[in-house]
Amino acid sequence: MIDLQRRILFIHIPKTAGRSIEAYFRNISGLSLAEQGAHYQFLNAPGSSLERANDHCSLEMYENFFFGGAVPDDFRIFSVVRDPVERFWSEYRYRRIPSPKRFPISFPVPAETLIQWIDACPVQLKDVACHLRPQHTFLVGKSELRVRLLRFEKLGEDFSRLQQEWGLPSQPLPRENVSGTRRKVSDEMRLRHHAVLTEHYAEDIERFGYRCND
Repeated sequence: MIDLQRRILFIHIPKTAGRSIEAYFRNISGLSLAEQGAHYQFLNAPGSSLERANDHCSLEMYENFFFGGAVPDDFRIFSVVRDPVERFWSEYRYRRIPSPKRFPISFPVPAETLIQWIDACPVQLKDVACHLRPQHTFLVGKSELRVRLLRFEKLGEDFSRLQQEWGLPSQPLPRENVSGTRRKVSDEMRLRHHAVLTEHYAEDIERFGYRCND
């Protein structure tokens, strides 16, 4: 999401409350959901591996497809990161195949299947592969040292501080990320898959300073 008026670039990593943040910027700009294209959206950008236009573009994609190089110095950049293991389980609770937004019948994906798809997601499931990508891969680019990171676990506090420092309206974030009944994740399931998840997301865990309890 690019707010040209305020010169702000938001990198929306999946399952990190990004829709709430995008809704906040729509609200303060007086935009409806149908008008969200006013916050620049890609339309089938060349070389994009995304299933849907503008969902979860990486910093590198913004640089390549919009700015034509590093993000200009007068832009402020931010993103939200989350405990990588908890982010996976959030995806597990959410994920259904095919998308219930497009098809009348869909089915939850077993945890074991999602685990397998971490390394080898079917090429047809671009949206799933995007959601399973390590978070740090969304933040690679010429301007990566300028990205301000907020924590999902204390997003209210972090976003409030960003609002104050960047002179943004102090409206609270809307709850745009709550949808339907979620599947529960048992302690047994967490323990069974803990080693695989912590190994796969090891770089996220190290880069963002999350602790991995055995």
